[in-house]
Amino acid sequence: GVELVLHEGDRSPTRLRSRYVANKGEPLADLERHLQKLSQKGELRRTTIVFGVGHDPFHPFDEKFAVSMRFLELFERYVPGRLVIQTRSPLLVIGMPVLKKVRGVTSILIGIETPHQDVAARYTPHLPTVDERFKTVRALRRFGLHVGIQVGPILPYGDWRKDAHGFATKLCAE
Repeated sequence: GVELVLHEGDRSPTRLRSRYVANKGEPLADLERHLQKLSQKGELRRTTIVFGVGHDPFHPFDEKFAVSMRFLELFERYVPGRLVIQTRSPLLVIGMPVLKKVRGVTSILIGIETPHQDVAARYTPHLPTVDERFKTVRALRRFGLHVGIQVGPILPYGDWRKDAHGFATKLCAE
């Protein structure tokens, strides 16, 4: 399911306060109530929300994508101190209207484990292609969003001595 993790206030970021998983109870209503309480207490601006901790929230499997979009839309009304989105999906660009409104507090991490599509297809056959993910990085950056590339887990990319520099150079060029 879709998972959000909130780190509230000055507490250590390793101490998880709340998780909202889409297949348990009514997570959207629960999250909205929690965000509303944080806002009323004046703590929302010191809260970090991590979206996509255990599962990629922007893949179009079942109802998950629609639920993810509803979660994302909550952040128009309840802007946290920091919003971190982790995904491998180009579908995140559909959320651009919301992302533009919260771009000042948002960081997006796009997962790219290898520069080679044949390797990605072998190990992660149902995920977007490497080229699609690099295009997503470029597109999001064109709209002024802070985008990083997350390399993990690292998949084979060639000879580690000979090809590591090329992979690093490609990552840095994006």
